[in-house]
Amino acid sequence: MLILITLNGLVLFKYNTIPFTLQDKKGRWRCDVIMEKEILEYIKYGVWILFGSGMLFEISPIKFNPITSTLNWIGKKLNKDVEEKLSMVDKKVDLVQVDLQNHKVESWRRDILEFADSLMMGKRRTREQFDYVVRLHDSYEKYIEERGIDNGQIDLAYKHISKCYQECRDNNSFYTGK
Repeated sequence: MLILITLNGLVLFKYNTIPFTLQDKKGRWRCDVIMEKEILEYIKYGVWILFGSGMLFEISPIKFNPITSTLNWIGKKLNKDVEEKLSMVDKKVDLVQVDLQNHKVESWRRDILEFADSLMMGKRRTREQFDYVVRLHDSYEKYIEERGIDNGQIDLAYKHISKCYQECRDNNSFYTGK
C-alpha cells in the first residue's frame, strides 16, 4: 500500500507500508495506528532538518544568526594578538608620519633660508633658482596652512627673496653664468 501525505498538492511524505489494518471498537478498518507513530517520527526528523539547515544556511529576516555570531566570536579570539600588534603598528606609523612631516617642513625651511642667506651675502642667482624657491615657498605655505603648523622663521627671509627677485626682474640682472 502506498500512502502519500500532501500539503497543497506538494508531496511531503511518500511511504510504502505493509498492508496492516485494525478494526476499532466501532467496526471501522484503520491503518493509521502504525502510520501515526511514523508520521511523528518524520515530523521530528523534519524539525531536526530545519534546525540543522538553520545552522548551515541563515535566514535573513531572522535577527538571530548563529553562524555569524559563532564565527565572529571565534574570529575575535583568533585575531586578538593580530589586532593588538596592528594597533601598535598604527601608533608607530603615526609617529613616523609626524617625523616625516617635521623633516619635510624643516627641509623646505632650510632651503628657503639658505637661498635668502646666499642673496644677503651678495651671491647672484638664476631666474630658474628664483622660480624654484618661489614655488617651494608656495608649497610650504599651503602645507603648513593645511596642517596648522606654525611658521615663524620664513616670513622675513621670503620678503628679502621677493625684494631681490623683483630687483633682478626690473634690471634683468639674473645670473646667467657669465
